[in-house]
Amino acid sequence: MAYRAPSAPTESSRVVVLPPHRGRRVVLAFCLWFMGFWFIVFPVGWCVQALVTGDELWKLAVSPFLWLVVPWGITRTMKMETLVLGTQTIRRVGFLRDHVKEWSAIESVRTFERHRPRGGPVRLYGLQGRGSELVIAPDVVDDRANLLSWALGRATNGNASEIDERIRKEGAKLNRVSWYVPHLVTGLVLSLLAAWPIAHDQRRRVSDRALNSLSNLPFAERVERAHALFADEDEDERIRCRAAGILSAAHLHHGELDAAIETCTRRATLTCLTPPACERYTRLRDAQTALGGGDAERALGLLEGTGASVVRSAVEVSALRALGRDSSELAARCWDIYGDSDDPRVRELARPCAPMGAP
Repeated sequence: MAYRAPSAPTESSRVVVLPPHRGRRVVLAFCLWFMGFWFIVFPVGWCVQALVTGDELWKLAVSPFLWLVVPWGITRTMKMETLVLGTQTIRRVGFLRDHVKEWSAIESVRTFERHRPRGGPVRLYGLQGRGSELVIAPDVVDDRANLLSWALGRATNGNASEIDERIRKEGAKLNRVSWYVPHLVTGLVLSLLAAWPIAHDQRRRVSDRALNSLSNLPFAERVERAHALFADEDEDERIRCRAAGILSAAHLHHGELDAAIETCTRRATLTCLTPPACERYTRLRDAQTALGGGDAERALGLLEGTGASVVRSAVEVSALRALGRDSSELAARCWDIYGDSDDPRVRELARPCAPMGAP
């Protein structure tokens, strides 16, 4: 009668994981994320910049891969030296791969120490036998049940089957994906915290560039864009203040004093660095009214402190002529400045300054 030898037990998916000590994990996580945060800011800044400006959209495709490197690297570093005790093998988790040795291949355990650059010596085990030696650090991991020493004792005595039975009884399925979840969540939270000020700064820069380019635009488009920035309540108040100032100046440049006064009055509700000089526009409008009513002397008095503009020059020249005073020098200067303007509205406002026979 023939007897069949019992088949060797197969590797089970159940394992017992011995992670590094909690204190080491907490300190290491804090240090790694303190450094990793600055590497996360880089791809987050790329994404925000592309979304806000609409330029260099290729960064949206590259940034997620750069971002994932940080939580992946931190997770792998945190899990280094973790021991995974399986039914047939013992694994030491490394940064890029696991170092594995079968229980049945362990014949002896060599104990030695390795000195660290800072701190005392570290006790190590060298698991010797068939194949290459596997070096583990027993004092680094949490092993309250003393399972590692028990398993190594059974392995060196040739009782690997007892290890199989205990791991199947006490172990659980290993889910490596769950290792990455805490650091992915941490990375997402830090990314959101970093994205808000970056987005605010990028939007401010875009608005600044838009404001700086207004001077080269035609009047109608300049007013439209400045008004859009000024009316946007979600925009930074500094940008809104600048837009209101540009809008008021544009209205003044075209002689639209009522619109300039209205914009200046609304600007007064903002906390701008420089208070709005609404009185300037009011005095110019009153001077125009006084001149139209035949009170040239009062019109001249109201022009004091209104600054330089085509409206002021035209009113002043007209008032001086109405009073019979010499205005030739002022008129010549006014016409030199505004008479050759590309804007027909400005040339029309400067018409009182024009010399005799001017087109």
